[in-house]
Amino acid sequence: MSATQKYQLLLDPDGGESLQLPVIVNADGTYTLYETSVDGLQLTTAGVTDSLNKRFVTDAELALLSGVSAAPGTVVASSAVTVDANKDVTGIRNLTFDKTGSITMGTLSSANDTSGVALSSAKTKADQVCADTGGSALTAGNYRARVSRFLIGTAISSGADISTYGHENLLKMIASVNTGGNQGGALGHLESAGTLTLTGSINVVKAGVASFVDLATGATIAASTVVSAYGVNPANFGTVTGRTAVIHVTAPFAGTWGSLFDISGLNGLAAAAAGATQDLHGVIYKDGVKYTFPLYRA
Repeated sequence: MSATQKYQLLLDPDGGESLQLPVIVNADGTYTLYETSVDGLQLTTAGVTDSLNKRFVTDAELALLSGVSAAPGTVVASSAVTVDANKDVTGIRNLTFDKTGSITMGTLSSANDTSGVALSSAKTKADQVCADTGGSALTAGNYRARVSRFLIGTAISSGADISTYGHENLLKMIASVNTGGNQGGALGHLESAGTLTLTGSINVVKAGVASFVDLATGATIAASTVVSAYGVNPANFGTVTGRTAVIHVTAPFAGTWGSLFDISGLNGLAAAAAGATQDLHGVIYKDGVKYTFPLYRA
């Protein structure tokens, strides 16, 4: 065949849609694309190469493209992944990230209201993880819908002012909030459905938010150091015309609280010693009325 003859090469690897390429058949059996926009590319039995025989599209790679779903954004096994018109992808089973990477949705901003994921009445959450038992009863163990874990594997310099957290929730307001709803940095729910019965002993925790301290045998809490299930740092307040509290218990939506505290042991509690002197008192507000209770020093 003459090297100047031009042909339409038909590619139809799987009997589906075909691709026609304008080519010149060379004496050695290779094909040369003659469109000026792709001048220098060659089609060979090994795939598509450039004039320096540097392959950049192979038959196997073309096969991946040929298996892509006709519906953009729908994942097909062993094929390339595409996005639909809304940049959405449906059907991915597992997605694994390299440990040096990260997932970012929006950006963290303390000054403006347009850099993060926009919430509205139609989109009430930026992130959602749903888990269930899959139709089978769970066996003994601990189960979580999500785990955040920060491992401190290297000693931190003594005296360094470094704060570390396994997880952080932050609600920051840069505009006034005048609403009858609740606000908080973190939200915990313990919710039941139907007429089920919650069972257990007084030594297990069933709570909207559960907190545990687990120190290994032999661990030491140094002098002047406090370890607690819950900690409250000093807060910065502006002008306060209402009230502030470390713990605020509101009227429940249904039912009543049986007690303010329920302690199943005497750890942390002791009867006032004989001859103890009352020199402090605690403060509790109930329905806006201030109550005090005595604190004794032995």
